[in-house]
Amino acid sequence: KDYSRAVLCLETLELTPETEAMWKTLSQLSLESEQLHIAERCYAALGNVSRVRYIRSLRTMAETNEGQFRVKAKLAVLDKQFKVAEALYLEQGYVDDAMEMYQELHKWDDALRIAESKNHPEVELLRRNYFQWLTDTQQEEQAGQLLEKEGDFMGALQMYIKAGLPAKAARIAIAHPDISSQTEVIERIASQLVKGGLYERAGDLFEKIDQNQRALESFRQGKAFRRAVELARFVFPKEVISLEEEWGDHLASQQQMDAAISHYIEAGKSIKAIEAAIHSRQWSKVIQIVEAQEESVARKYYKVIADHYAHVGELAAAERYYSRGDTAESAVDMYISNNEWEAAHKVAMTCMKPEEIAVLYITHAQDMEGKGRYREAEKLYLTVKE
Repeated sequence: KDYSRAVLCLETLELTPETEAMWKTLSQLSLESEQLHIAERCYAALGNVSRVRYIRSLRTMAETNEGQFRVKAKLAVLDKQFKVAEALYLEQGYVDDAMEMYQELHKWDDALRIAESKNHPEVELLRRNYFQWLTDTQQEEQAGQLLEKEGDFMGALQMYIKAGLPAKAARIAIAHPDISSQTEVIERIASQLVKGGLYERAGDLFEKIDQNQRALESFRQGKAFRRAVELARFVFPKEVISLEEEWGDHLASQQQMDAAISHYIEAGKSIKAIEAAIHSRQWSKVIQIVEAQEESVARKYYKVIADHYAHVGELAAAERYYSRGDTAESAVDMYISNNEWEAAHKVAMTCMKPEEIAVLYITHAQDMEGKGRYREAEKLYLTVKE
C-alpha cells in the first residue's frame, strides 16, 4: 500500500467531488495504518484546518517516550472508538487521562464510572463538577437523576420540578413520607401535574397524602375511572353509582359500547345499557337486559329485537317479539317477504280486521304483479278471494 504515491497522484488532479472522496478515503486508511504525515497531507488538501492541527500535534506527541500509546488512544477517539481509547489509557495506568478524555467529550457518566471503579481521590470533586456542568447547561433532568442516584431525593425533586417533569417529582414524593408531608412541595408538584394534564398522577399524589376528595376529582378529570371507583368504594361509597355512569358515558364516547354496558348496569342505567348493547350488536345482552325491565320500558325494544331475529332468519322468534311489542302487522309483512303465506295469514287473522287483511294482501299482490312475480301474486289474491 503505497500511500505516498497515492498522494502524488491526487496532487496532480483538481479538487472535484470525485477527488475529494478519494482524499477522504486515503485520510481514513492512513489513520488506520498510523501514517500520520499522509493523513495530515490529506486533511490539508481537504481544507480541514482543525484536523491538520490535531494530526500535527499527534506527530509531535509520537516523538516522546510515552507517545505511541497516547497516539493510538487519540486516534481511537478521533474514530469515535472511546472504549478502545479508555482501555489503552487504563492498561498503561493513566486513569486521569481516561477521565479527562470523557470529560472533554462531556461523557461525565463514563468519567465517574472510571473514578469510582478506581477509587480515585477526586471522585467527589468530579461529581460536583458534573452536577455544575449539568445545571450550567440547563440539563435539570440529568442533574435530578444524578442527585437521586446519590440519595439526595429533595434535591432531585427540586430539579425535576425545575425541568418541568412533575411526574418524576411526584414519584419521589410518594415514595418518601418526609417529603410528602411538606404541603408547599406537594402543592407545587400537583399544580404542575394538573397544568400538564397528568391528572391520574396528581390523584396518586393526593391519595398518598390522604387528600381523598382532591384525589377523586383528579381521577375524574383524567378519566381514570377505575382508580376513581376503587377509591370511592372505600371513602365515598355514595359516589360509586354516578362514577359508574360517567365511566360508561366515557367509554360510549370512545365508541367502546360493549365495554360501557356493564358500567351502565352497575349504575342502574338500564336504558343506556340497552342502547349500548344494541349499538354493539350484543343481542343476547339486549334480550337479557330488556327481559329484566318493567313492561312499560321493555315494550319499545321488542320490535328492535324482532327486527334482529327477522334479519337473521329466525322468523318464529321474530314473530313472538313483534306480537309482544304490539306490532304483529310487522310479523305479517315479514312472513309475506319470506313467502310464508300460511304463517302470514295466521298472524293477520289474530290482529287485523278482514277488510284490513284484504287491503294488505291486495297491495302486496299488486306489487308482486308489477315485479313479474305472478305466481306469488295469484296466491295472495286467492287468499283474500280476489
